[in-house]
Amino acid sequence: LGVDNLDSAPVAVDGSVIYLGLPGLGILLIDRLTGDTLDLWTPDDPNGIPSENVNTLSLDFYGGLLVGSEVQNSGSNANGGLARWDGSAWEFLPTSIPGWNNDPFEFYDVSSDPNGVYAGTNRGACMWNWPDFNNPQAQFTLEDCWTSGGNGGGQGDGMPSRFVISVDPIGQDLLYAGTIEGAAVINTSNGSVVEVWTAGDDTERARVHKFGEVLYLGFENIGIARFNLSSGSWLTPWDGSQGVIDDDDVTVMIPGSQYGTMWAGGDFGLTLIDLINETALIQWARGENQDGPTLPNFSPQEILVVDQVLYYSPQRANPWNSRDEVTRINLENNTTLQ
Repeated sequence: LGVDNLDSAPVAVDGSVIYLGLPGLGILLIDRLTGDTLDLWTPDDPNGIPSENVNTLSLDFYGGLLVGSEVQNSGSNANGGLARWDGSAWEFLPTSIPGWNNDPFEFYDVSSDPNGVYAGTNRGACMWNWPDFNNPQAQFTLEDCWTSGGNGGGQGDGMPSRFVISVDPIGQDLLYAGTIEGAAVINTSNGSVVEVWTAGDDTERARVHKFGEVLYLGFENIGIARFNLSSGSWLTPWDGSQGVIDDDDVTVMIPGSQYGTMWAGGDFGLTLIDLINETALIQWARGENQDGPTLPNFSPQEILVVDQVLYYSPQRANPWNSRDEVTRINLENNTTLQ
């Protein structure tokens, strides 16, 4: 792509268009079918993005593009840290919380469902209610931000940390929030934190996937923890000793194309897991694989699957690393695409 020294490069795909976040530059639009560059959105464009410091991208429940960024703590009603592109214009979601220094201004992750929009921020896990799209004057409303402490509005809600790195709705009125010091489940209908888990090791960012009544939590240095939501009990974790994954450093998890499967990536490479039978269907190590694709020599930072093509973006361990490539794997014949 010709862009070096990026800490991360968030990706979202909408049909034939790939949105690639380039922190410090903006958002690059790429034609997924031809590989041609379509556009580069920057704050200097007439309808430019709010900030070039893009951390996260997500297509929302209604087809808009959600962009989470790092911005100045301006204290305004909507500081631009979370914005939505509806195909023709940007809308800034409100960020003002009563009290001193409570407004979120660093957005690390964003997701959505029919109930609203969720973001992991430096001021907790936040939720916004959808506007009435039939009313041109309707706007998003900030429902709440759940945190570990605050000054005025948004006092401690029992979260492990106010720095929430990942958010994912996992059921009716339930939101998973992964923090730098553990994880929590929030009941968004009554505003209570119903489960809290803390880890005794440095877990970095926790990844999450829900299948059936089991919540899968991917951690670096721990592996894949499993929590039964029905019984409220922990299951035996997959840490490299059960034969499901070969190492306890997990950096990515996404649903597989087939029902009941999940891709997990980490220091071990990539593994496709049959969650029903608790077995590994595919195990590809980093580098070359016999009768399989050639993966990057570095653990994945992000993966996604579109039309049976898996996109693999490697982690960048140090500021001087320039890993600006995205590897593509054809899942129909398990080969690396050029």
